[in-house]
Amino acid sequence: MELKSAHEPEEKMMSASDVWDDAQRIKELLQQNVSKQESVVQLRVPLSSLLTAIDSLSQNELIVLHRHIQERLAI
Repeated sequence: MELKSAHEPEEKMMSASDVWDDAQRIKELLQQNVSKQESVVQLRVPLSSLLTAIDSLSQNELIVLHRHIQERLAI
């Protein structure tokens, strides 16, 4: 097994609430980008994080997501 080190070993690990806050800020930024019609980069995130983010969406946001998924599945 190969030993690896942390990028910044002296830094404190983020708490779950810090990670959640960061995810919410990313969500808000992505929503702002969509409303401004700016280009958005692809992010690779764990499925569990994606599902948690989806759980926090409003009904209108879920409808937009639903349409988008339908379009993607039609390809």
